[in-house]
Amino acid sequence: MPCLTREWSPLDNGPKLQYFNLTGHGEFAFSASAGASAFYGLLRGEAGLDLDIEYTRMLAEIPGTETLTYVSTIYNSLRYRSDDTATRNEREKAMKDAQKKRQELLADGETMPEAQKQEWDLLEKYWETYQEQRPLWKSEVWDAYKNEHKENLNELARKFFQPIFEAKTGAQWSHINLMTVDGEFMRKRAGFKTPDKLKEQLDQKYSIQEYKYTTIQHLEELILINQYKNHQKHAFDYYYYSN
Repeated sequence: MPCLTREWSPLDNGPKLQYFNLTGHGEFAFSASAGASAFYGLLRGEAGLDLDIEYTRMLAEIPGTETLTYVSTIYNSLRYRSDDTATRNEREKAMKDAQKKRQELLADGETMPEAQKQEWDLLEKYWETYQEQRPLWKSEVWDAYKNEHKENLNELARKFFQPIFEAKTGAQWSHINLMTVDGEFMRKRAGFKTPDKLKEQLDQKYSIQEYKYTTIQHLEELILINQYKNHQKHAFDYYYYSN
């Protein structure tokens, strides 16, 4: 018997639909150390944890257009799976070195905010190299997912960028509803100190001056990749964080 599933993301201004899918009876059982989305045969739950998951056969799936949560989970999963063991080991070493730097600064009397800033600055140098080595990252599964849900994903991008374009000149991130993304992420992780800076980037890099012309490509290159960096740092901290 087919079953319709809807999953909601609880936000301050009301729940937002992450996705809904239609499933049929399935008899699949999988075990994985790093899951992914429940799409194209992948497992749900990318968290770097050992998971035993049973799930049903996917008949249809439509991502929501009100929150980045589900789409970013899919992106994080596929991006992580595309990194080979050497790349993952290199990233782990970079994060351990950055953590050691933070610890040394704190031992020398530096404040936690400044020590964390310098830790992240070191990580940014790693990520710059990472992206230079993968300027045209490709994933057949991610491309298929984008093609399958192009209309919804582009609508999601437009809804994300719309309040940014509509904000008055000089507005701060605290003045804008960013779905499930907060202003601190935009400033410290995505690298846009203000909404104006992001609009400048869209204009200079893509010649876009109105939100209606934004697509999933712009969301991917400006936001999702930075969410992936943040996700990897949280995953590292889960296992190895030390003061």
